Amino acid sequence: MLTAPAGEHMIIDAHAHYTSAPPQLQAYRGRQISTYARPARARFQISDDELTHSLQGQFKRMDDWGIGS
Repeated sequence: MLTAPAGEHMIIDAHAHYTSAPPQLQAYRGRQISTYARPARARFQISDDELTHSLQGQFKRMDDWGIGS
């Protein structure tokens, strides 16, 4: 366990990479990148529920490793 010296606060900055992105999100990012020089409004074809579901495993791993919120 990490501890801060007496009278001081410890600040831990942690982040994680979104490695469980669903295929629809990867396709959307691919379209964004391929049209970088000529941007246009693109449809994001994934629901909030699908995004939330895709993050659950990531959140669980963070919690298991002690870096969750």
